[in-house]
Amino acid sequence: RFDVVISAVSITPERQKKAAFVPYFNAGESLLVAAGNPKNIKSLTDLCGQNVGVQTGTIEQTDLQTASSACKKAGKPEIKMVVLQDQTAVIQLLANQRVVATYQDSPVTDYYNKQNPGKFAVGGSVVNAGLEGIVVRKSDTAMFNAVKNAFNKAKSDGTYSQLIQKWGLTNEAISMVDRRTLVA
Repeated sequence: RFDVVISAVSITPERQKKAAFVPYFNAGESLLVAAGNPKNIKSLTDLCGQNVGVQTGTIEQTDLQTASSACKKAGKPEIKMVVLQDQTAVIQLLANQRVVATYQDSPVTDYYNKQNPGKFAVGGSVVNAGLEGIVVRKSDTAMFNAVKNAFNKAKSDGTYSQLIQKWGLTNEAISMVDRRTLVA
């Protein structure tokens, strides 16, 4: 058991029924493809019949399953998902040309693209942008308040801004957290 989880957890209505969230980041989802985007992949609809890498248990895996069903319904081949536990291993699939794309949080796409100049490209644009949060048990109000207050302190003293800038994530930064983000 854990008291707190911080790992790019998307805040969804379903998750809010089970846990409290301190929002700390904005992110969406995006595709990473080979340099030059040789398959001209711009959206999930371009992935019908293609091998695509994704990390297990993510929103992106669920989205790919939905897109794969839509492919089948449209009479096209389903998306062939290669699902792995580790995101670095997912990216390695693309580097080794075992998949035509990987699908993950947009900052992860941007990070790997930036770290590997000339090897990868972003396919299409960011979709499903929304808040990601630090997860706390709904019943643990003291922990929630401690995390929220610590985050707000990091924002007000400039630490958050410094980290956001250091990692090139200025588009993903959020403002102060003033309310509890959960569904009662």
